[in-house]
Amino acid sequence: MYRMGKLFKKGIVDLEVTANRLNEESCMNVCRRIWYELGTVYSDILDIKYEKHVKNRLVLTDSAIKKINQYASSSIRYYSKFVESFYVQKKLPEYVCDSFVKPVLLAHLHMARCNNKKLVNQKNVKLDILFQCKKYYQTVVDYCDRDPRLESMIPVELNTCRELLESNASRVDQLLKTHGPVKFYV
Repeated sequence: MYRMGKLFKKGIVDLEVTANRLNEESCMNVCRRIWYELGTVYSDILDIKYEKHVKNRLVLTDSAIKKINQYASSSIRYYSKFVESFYVQKKLPEYVCDSFVKPVLLAHLHMARCNNKKLVNQKNVKLDILFQCKKYYQTVVDYCDRDPRLESMIPVELNTCRELLESNASRVDQLLKTHGPVKFYV
């Protein structure tokens, strides 16, 4: 696991240097691929750290929490940059070209997942995270409802989004019923 993290970090440095050197306007498709890959790599590192600390129930140090949240935010930042590169008038257009529609929808799902893994100790911040996740899931569902052929492209992910939308409401209710201090809302 430690070696995988090191390899991922080396890849991040190379990809970020490349992305910063490219002209976004003349190399948009290359930049989009790099941003998506950076989002994926940061997400993979997040998964490693999250599993190491949270799922194995290790004591969460401030440093570990900071790293987990930092990797989640970095992943979301690059997935957002990827998705926003398709925006027309500051919103996702009705239709995205076929070669990119699946990655755009999956990026929304990945952003929700990374957001969900953030470790916070304030109830209102966790509620904001849950509402943001709902927005990401709803975007995928709405987009697929507008274009029925997309259901065949991402059937498992679409069903997952629908299920997570339903469970999100109960998570919000459960969080609102929580009284007293809780060390971290996971």
